Amino acid sequence: MTLPTLTPKQVLNARDVAYKKAMECEAGKMKNRYNVPVASTSYDRHLKGCYGEQAVAAYLGVEWGFTAYDPKANDVAGYEVRATYHANGRLLTHAEDKNGLYILAIIDRDTFTVNLAGWSNLKRCNTAGRWATDLPLPCYAMPQAELWPMEMLPATALYASAINN
Repeated sequence: MTLPTLTPKQVLNARDVAYKKAMECEAGKMKNRYNVPVASTSYDRHLKGCYGEQAVAAYLGVEWGFTAYDPKANDVAGYEVRATYHANGRLLTHAEDKNGLYILAIIDRDTFTVNLAGWSNLKRCNTAGRWATDLPLPCYAMPQAELWPMEMLPATALYASAINN
């Protein structure tokens, strides 16, 4: 089990990035893919994702911070990160997601300890048997027990470049 704990500096960085992403969203620079009201939930949704992304960056030993919205960009060093506050959360993906390696980050809001529960690729996630209609926004949902461990995470080209510079 991989459990990085965010430092106070990393928590502040994640909050700063979430704020900037929320401002981009409210300015109409980001696509609202899931029909979620932008103004009411933007910061909270981004904050959860930013905590997860910051934890993955810390685990990988790479720098992470705000970058302007680019739908082709990856979250961290070539990886996609999905975050949740639910201890039994699943890796959620959608049909329109880009191919790649997806990491599930489970955040404890009290301690800022993040369980990097594992990873999978999009093809393996998006199978008919994983379609979850029990969620507010139906999508594919892979249980934690079916994720590959973080120790088996292959390097992406962006990650290899980041650690070799």
